[in-house]
Amino acid sequence: MLAPLGIPRQDIEPVLDPAATGGPPGTMLLRTRRVGKPPGTPAPADLPPQPDMSRFWIDPARSFVAMEWELGDMPYIVEELAQSPRGHWYPTRVRRKNAVRSADRATVLGDQIFHFFLDFDAELPDSLFEPTR
Repeated sequence: MLAPLGIPRQDIEPVLDPAATGGPPGTMLLRTRRVGKPPGTPAPADLPPQPDMSRFWIDPARSFVAMEWELGDMPYIVEELAQSPRGHWYPTRVRRKNAVRSADRATVLGDQIFHFFLDFDAELPDSLFEPTR
């Protein structure tokens, strides 16, 4: 469950900060930032630098899984992980903070939790990968 980084684009670049603080233990920060203007737009005059577009706390010891990321005002937090038979880590439980809100969206009522169940022994017939007609 990983949100698009918005790359490749001329006006966006990824920045890896292994020394960043504030994320889960053992993680490093991968963020995207604007470095210019989108092609075809007029240049703004004297604007301050724009904030990061997205932030992902990735764990290099666990297959670089994004353990936490922020999209708008809703952070996502990986609460449980498992390993595939080949040793790759993947999330099995992810919490989306502040996802449940009142009808007017002014009051946060709770979080949303996603569970992932994978069956590595399932047989997948080749017909599943044929183009639809």
